Parts: sequence; C-alpha cells; structure tokens
Amino acid sequence: DLTSPTKLGLTSERAVHVIGAVERDLGHGLSARVEGYYKAYDRLLIGRLETPQETAARVALYDYPPDLQSSVPTAPQITSFPVNTGTGTSYGFDIYVAHRATTATDRFMGWASYAWGRSDIDAYGRRYPFDYDRRHAVSAVGTARITRTLDLGATLRVASGFPYTPVQGLRVAAHEIKDEDGTVTSYLPQYDEN
Repeated sequence: DLTSPTKLGLTSERAVHVIGAVERDLGHGLSARVEGYYKAYDRLLIGRLETPQETAARVALYDYPPDLQSSVPTAPQITSFPVNTGTGTSYGFDIYVAHRATTATDRFMGWASYAWGRSDIDAYGRRYPFDYDRRHAVSAVGTARITRTLDLGATLRVASGFPYTPVQGLRVAAHEIKDEDGTVTSYLPQYDEN
C-alpha cells in the first residue's frame, strides 16, 4: 500500500554496486573477458509484520473446530503496509568468449558466456534468495557463412531454475465471513465436496 509513502516515512531503496573485469584480445578475432560483481542493498521495501495486538485480533476471528486448530496461522503475518527494513546482497561472475570475423573469408562469428550469481535478501529474521535469483546461465550465439549470400545463425540459452520453497505441510484454508460493511467478522474452514 504505497498511497501515502511520505506519511509512512519511507525512503528510497539504496544499493552499492562494485564491478571488476579483465578483458584480453587473444588474436585472430578471439577475445575473452572475466567479470565479477558485488552488490549490497539496504532500505529495501518489504511488508511490515503484524504487531502482537494485530496478530491476536486476527487469530481471535478463527472459528475452527478443535480438530482443525493446528491450521490456524498464529504467527505474525506480513501486512500490505511497507517498511524500509530489508537488506540483501548479490554477487557473481561472468566468463565471456567471442570470435569476430577479421577477414572476408572468415566463416564463423559468435560468442559464448557462462554466468554464476547469487542474490539473497535478509527480511523477517531470515536470509533467503530473491525471486529473481538464478545461479547458473549459459548463452551461446553463432553465425556461420554458408554461401556468399546466406548465413546460418543459432542461439542457445540454458539456465538453472528460480528458487522455490518446498511444501512443509498442509493447512486448512480459511473462508472469510463479512458483515454488510465488508468488515471480516470471522474465518471458517473452507470445505469442498470431498
């Protein structure tokens, strides 16, 4: 909920980014580069956790039978009210090799790269990967001259998956009961035909 960021006392997120690289021409149209980076983030916007009073008020609305009480989420929940309390880091490296045509008779041009990176956020008392964290990525692009008027090009991209959180258990979903004003008055277990 960013409708009044100045009223909430929010400031801009901030990052410091350091990059270093070494590049070398290997001759015959071949070049290579190795690059490393480190990035530190602070003042990241994350949702504020419920206060103890808000948690108690929400938990009191659950009207679950005794055998389903373990499904009532009693820990503080993340709210839609932002705060600047997140921090994080990203770091990694990239290896890049390219071949360019240096004469009219060169038949192949292209490049390939491998990147390794890690991006973690510190929020809610724990460290976990950012949504866009992707550890490995390989890319290759090439063009081959078939005839004087025909080139054949190809691109290959392979990368590891994004982070995920494995299922830790099962909790019965809640169904909101609201009054005429739209205020939630209670949560009941949500049942289906089974």
